[in-house]
Order: sequence, then C-alpha cells, then structure tokens
Amino acid sequence: MLAYFYWYDYSTSLHITVGGEDSLTHHPPGIESFSYLNEEWHRRELLDMIEAGVDFLLPVYWGDRVNMAWAVPGLEKLVSAEFGLIQDGMDPPRIGMFFDTTALMMEHRYTGQPGDRPNLSTEYGFDLFYSMISAFYSAVPAELWARVDGGAIVWLYSSGWALDYDQSLVEHARERFGEEFNCSLYLVKERSWDVEADMEYGWGAALGPVIRDVAAIGPGFDNEGAVRCYGQSPLARERTGGYGYRDDWEMALRSGKNIVVIEIWNELHEGTEICETVELGREYIELTANYSAIFKSGSWNRILEEMGSMVSFTTGRIEGVPGGTCDLEINFTNNGWRSWPEVIDLSLFWLALEGGDRFGEIYRVEFPGRLTTGPHVETLRIDMPGTEGYYRVLVSMGDLSRRTELEAVVPEVWPPLALILLMVAAGNLGWRESFD
Repeated sequence: MLAYFYWYDYSTSLHITVGGEDSLTHHPPGIESFSYLNEEWHRRELLDMIEAGVDFLLPVYWGDRVNMAWAVPGLEKLVSAEFGLIQDGMDPPRIGMFFDTTALMMEHRYTGQPGDRPNLSTEYGFDLFYSMISAFYSAVPAELWARVDGGAIVWLYSSGWALDYDQSLVEHARERFGEEFNCSLYLVKERSWDVEADMEYGWGAALGPVIRDVAAIGPGFDNEGAVRCYGQSPLARERTGGYGYRDDWEMALRSGKNIVVIEIWNELHEGTEICETVELGREYIELTANYSAIFKSGSWNRILEEMGSMVSFTTGRIEGVPGGTCDLEINFTNNGWRSWPEVIDLSLFWLALEGGDRFGEIYRVEFPGRLTTGPHVETLRIDMPGTEGYYRVLVSMGDLSRRTELEAVVPEVWPPLALILLMVAAGNLGWRESFD
C-alpha cells in the first residue's frame, strides 16, 4: 500500500516549479508527459506499481475548492488508466482515499469562515469533513475500491489542520457513508488523531520506520526541492545506496504487521519517492518487488527467526592515510538457529561529513563451513578514501539485513616530494648559517 501524488502538470508547471525555479528534488523520466491529465502517465505509473507488487493505491486527495481543478480530473484519468489495464488482462492496485486534511483548512479559509482552522465538532465541521470523503468515492467506481474487511479505505492525514473534534465526527462520517454508498468505511487514522479508528499509522516514515497497527516505511528524505525556492535549509535522511530502505523493510517484516505502507510512491519535492526517476532509476521499484514478494509469501518470519544476525565493530573509529588501506575488525554474531551461508556480501557506504561526497564498496566475507550459532570476528582490509576529511561509514549485510556505523578520519598528509623539498630547504639554511 502506498500514497500517490498526482497533482503535477508539466504544461502549466503546477507543483513542478515555484517562481520559475525547479522545485523537484528528483525528476521523472519523460517529464514532458508528466501530468495529472495524461492517462498514459497514470498507466505507466500503475504498470510500475504492478511490477513492484503494490496491492492498494492511495491517491493524495485535496478536496477543497482551490485544488479541485486538478484533484477530480486527475482521479478521473487515473480511473480510466485502471480500467484500461483491466481490459488488457492486468490487475492494477485498487484505489483507496488518502485524505490530505490540509484541504480542510484550505476550504475553511477559502469560504471566509472565522478562525484559522475549522471546528470539526459542529454541524459545519461534520459536513466539511464528510463532503471530501463523499466527493472522492463518487469519482472512483466501486469496483475499483480498495477494501479491508469489506470497508472502503479512508487514510487520514494529520489532525493538525483542524480543531475541536471528537468521536462523533467519525461516527457521523461512517453513518453517512453507509447511507450514500451502502458500504462501510475502514478508517486508518494518523497517530495525531484522538479518536477510535480501525487502525493507526504514523506519518514521517521517510525519516525512519514507524511501527503502529500498520508498519510504515520509506526510502529516505531530501526536501531540497521543496525548500530551496523559499530560501530555507533542507532536511535529509540519506538513502545509503538503498540500504536504509532494506533496513526499513526488514523491520516491517520482523514486526509481524499485516499491512505495510510505503511513504511515498512519488513525492518528488521531498525526495521520498520509490518510483522511477532520472537520478535513481528503477532501483526502488526492484527492491519493493523483492520485499513485497517475501512479505506476501509468509515465509519471512520463519527465515528471520532461523537466521538471526548481529554485526558490530570492535572499535568506534578508524583512521588511515588518503588512498591507503586500514584493518577493520567486525564482530558477526549468528543469534538464530540456522547456519549462515558460506559467503556474505558486506557493503561499506562512506558519507563525507563535509562536502557531501558519498560512495560505496562491496566486500565479500567467507565463512568456511558456514557460520554456526555464536560470535565470529572477521578482519577486513579496506580501502580508505583518497581525500582527507571526516567520514561516517555505514556497514550493511544485505542478505541478513543488519546495519551499523562508525566514524572514520583521513588526516591530511604531505606528499613525499613536498617533504623532501622542505628538508632540502632546511639543510641549505643550516649550511649557510654555519658558513657565515
């Protein structure tokens, strides 16, 4: 399950530029076709979701009158793309509602109501809240609805855009939806809502996994595109060559939750997407396909129990000369009951603390006769960066999904020639002094 931003339009630069400046951190291939009005664009994204193993799709819906110009026509094109794929014999992900509650405040201000945010404990608030749910599901035919336990999904964003609500808001929405659509609502609330719902999730998983009733995960975060147009400082969670996303998935698998939600398919302003981009290619589609297959097979829990793992360093800091080598001792521990493979690929990902340089290397670790239960210390001869500076080194065991990190220092070293010239100069100075 994942959220899907469909508010882009290349022809008008809607949600692509701000003041003529590019506001995207990452960019889609074929940006000329990048539009909520382009059915072919929706179709390509749906095909990629099928490849990634996505079951449910949650279009991020803004139901206020300021944004209705793209919100409803975009849904209609998405629906047409879904029907086209079904006619071609495919099974695209079914559609649920991601209720972006920012729209509540937008509509409140648009209509000139008093106060900064709407009061959802009043009849006006009840109608405002439910009207957006009704409009969304009126635009999506029932045969395409994503359902849990027969109920149509409403995935609530943060409560911070509204005031003074209580449980009666939820009950009112359930009752009216049943009357209008002859169907129940399956409400998944963001953790900020103080109401009872069917399930709860936590927003912000792009910065790190959030395990509630739902396991929410993300590939990383880089909102440079969203903030640079406003002169603000960006915030980032490094993707570390995909290993952050792997770790999130493994935590979700270990949690035993029945639903995994990915944050997000294509929020390109904040660099949280897993869709194909010019900068990152299709790596995250492939990773998602792999992990979603494991998740759906039901075999992951048994495998992770049998092959428990832990990796740590015998030191918290290493130091070496630019371009040189250094010994790194790593403590591998098999805390499961099944032996590991004889060979493990270990990834070292270097992050420069200044300058932002990053690169990765793969080292192959061999365990003759397989690693049985217990600890094992392995010494790796690793290559140091060619540039002096301070680094953070992340070490990840992709097969067993464990990651740890340490500091690395590459001090500035004078080149031999400079040292020789300095010695010669010093010698000449001493000879002249003694001669005089």
